[in-house]
Amino acid sequence: MLDIKMEKNANFDLLPKKEDKYFECDTPKGVVSGAQEVVVKFTFKPPQIDPLLKDIGALKGIGQWVESVWECKLSGGFIEPGTTDLLVIDIVLRAYVEQI
Repeated sequence: MLDIKMEKNANFDLLPKKEDKYFECDTPKGVVSGAQEVVVKFTFKPPQIDPLLKDIGALKGIGQWVESVWECKLSGGFIEPGTTDLLVIDIVLRAYVEQI
């Protein structure tokens, strides 16, 4: 049986796999203790629409889907004997960008 009292703080790091111009993370690094919950928020930052083009009805809705992959690295915390200290999870963010 696992002893919860042996639980240690865990660390997390959130990093985009490549430069990301559409999304940002409010808490890219942090520490979490046992039984604690942390909410991390990603914000979509669409590019500015050219003021000359934004009122042309025929161009409304034209754009493309963009995708960004962020890596969440978890380390520390309670680790079962025989397992690794590092856990890596990919987070996929997608949004529609209106632009021509």
